[in-house]
Amino acid sequence: MSKRRENLSLLLLITAVLVSVPLVLGFLGSAHPMLDSFGHFRPHLAILMGLLALPLLFTKMRREGAMILLFAILAFSTTLGAARNLLNGSSSAQADVPTTGARYSLVQINLRYNNPEPKRVLQMVAQEKPDVITYQEAGADWAMWIDILKGTYPYHFECRKDGSNMRVGILSRRPFSEGSAQLCLGDDRLAMTSIDFSGTSVNVAAYHAVLPWPYGQAAIIDALVPELQKFSGPMIIAGDFNATPWSNAVHRIEKASTTKAMTGIGGTWMLQNLPIKLAPYVGLPIDQVLVSHEIEAPAATTREDVSSDHLPIRLEFSVPMPVRPDTDEPETQSVMLSF
Repeated sequence: MSKRRENLSLLLLITAVLVSVPLVLGFLGSAHPMLDSFGHFRPHLAILMGLLALPLLFTKMRREGAMILLFAILAFSTTLGAARNLLNGSSSAQADVPTTGARYSLVQINLRYNNPEPKRVLQMVAQEKPDVITYQEAGADWAMWIDILKGTYPYHFECRKDGSNMRVGILSRRPFSEGSAQLCLGDDRLAMTSIDFSGTSVNVAAYHAVLPWPYGQAAIIDALVPELQKFSGPMIIAGDFNATPWSNAVHRIEKASTTKAMTGIGGTWMLQNLPIKLAPYVGLPIDQVLVSHEIEAPAATTREDVSSDHLPIRLEFSVPMPVRPDTDEPETQSVMLSF
């Protein structure tokens, strides 16, 4: 019996060490997109490694088990907002600070091109009543439903490739800023325009990333980085990033756009053959909302299932008061999305 226990302990130790390999490689995501792909599963790998280590604490390999468990806990902690901010030397985008200004809202949703119950999306929108909607995967079957939404959200544009089911777009109750352009960037994967929030212009983008390595996600980000660096001022980028908030892929977009990913959203995606209700607990947090420092008191939460394999996200926020030029000074005008 003792020999069998020793063999089992050794098997657990070897398995835990093998699990640690992709876990460690995931921390090197900036070196190559392949390594960044491992990083998306960091919490799942860390939990698995921790579970493998627990039985070792009651064997002669308790020291090894304790070391493995400690590493698993440290690895998992880097997926939490506070730890990520500490490692990146930044502050969290999630804020609980009350504001006296007007509150606005944005709903981000991957519609799912073959959604069997599109009416549930419209019901969710009617309930949430957001000022802006950013969406992805609007295939041809979604054209009629988008037209219905345009009755309430008359300011609309989208980006798509001919024949693609992966259209991305923006619907808004509020007008686009005067003179602003509607831009399709990153191989038509990112739709961006400037929206007027009671006199304050905010650059708003809807983004749908390509799948990570071995697919072309990194190449699209390579094309997006120089484009995003051209913009300044208040900015919100929402979408299906197909990347976790601690990944190098998201960090590159944050850096290029001078934004930070909202924390505390939780898992948003689940395999289609599994209940989407499990997403907040065991799903991947691949839908992101990035905000610049000018966006005041942002708060983001997931919403109810709408028959997509992604959960919607609701962002509530405030914006700075519009700058009114002094009558004694020459009038100046900031340029946003005018090129």
